[in-house]
Amino acid sequence: VKPANLSELIPQASPDALDLIM
Repeated sequence: VKPANLSELIPQASPDALDLIM
């Protein structure tokens, strides 16, 4: 799972959300 991909799927996702995923 790539963060960049997640950002594309969830543009509204905040850095905190990405942190939880990673």
